[in-house]
Amino acid sequence: MELQEIKKGVDTRIGNRNESGRDKKKTDTVFFLLSGRDKCLAYLAAAFLVFLFFWILTGKNVPDRLGRLLRSRSAKGQYKNVSKMRRNMMIFQIAAGLVGAVLCAALGYFVLEKAFRIPYGSMILWILCPALILRCMQSVLLGIFQSEGSEMPSAVSAILRQVFYFGLGLLFLGIFRTYGEKVSLLLKKDDFTAMYGAMGVALGIVISEVLVLIFVFVIYQGSASGRRED
Repeated sequence: MELQEIKKGVDTRIGNRNESGRDKKKTDTVFFLLSGRDKCLAYLAAAFLVFLFFWILTGKNVPDRLGRLLRSRSAKGQYKNVSKMRRNMMIFQIAAGLVGAVLCAALGYFVLEKAFRIPYGSMILWILCPALILRCMQSVLLGIFQSEGSEMPSAVSAILRQVFYFGLGLLFLGIFRTYGEKVSLLLKKDDFTAMYGAMGVALGIVISEVLVLIFVFVIYQGSASGRRED
C-alpha cells in the first residue's frame, strides 16, 4: 500500500510538472506574439492614437459644421458670402493643420517615448503628421459638398481611404520591415524590425491621404460649373 501511494504521488508530481511545462510554453508563445510580431502593431497604434487626438481637435467636425453654415447662407442668397467663406475656411484649415502637425510632432516624443515608454515611437508620428494637413484640406471640400446636399463624395472617399490604407500599408510594411530586419541584425536590437514596419504603414497612410485629397479635389473641380459664386 505504501509503495502504491508513493508511486501515485510521484506520478501526480510528474503530471503537474508536465502541465506546468505546457502552460509555460503557452505563456512563452503568447509573450512572443505580443512582444515580437505584434510589436509593430503596438508602435503604429500608439502613434495613430496621438494622431487621431490632434485630428479631432483640428478638423473632424468641420464638414458637418461648414456644411450647415454654407447651406444656411446659400438659402438666403448670400452667394458672395458663401464664396468668401469657402476660401477663408480653406486657408484657416491649412493653417490649423500646420499648427496641429507641428504640435503633434513636438509633443510626440514626450507622449510616446516618455509617457507610453515606446522607444523611437515619435519617428512614426512624425511621418504621420503631414496626413493631418491633408485631412484638414479634405474636411473643407467635404463640407462644401455637404452644403450642396451631396453625401456621395464623403462616402466614396471614406471607402477609398480604407482601401488605400490596406493596400499601401501592406506594401510599405513589407518593404520597410525587410530593411528593419537588416538594421536589427546589424545593431542587435529587435525593436528596429517592428519600428521600421510601423514606419512603412505610416508612410502608406500619408500617401493614401494624398490620393484621397486628389480624388476629392477632382470631384470638386468637376462640379464647379454648377456652383454659384455671385
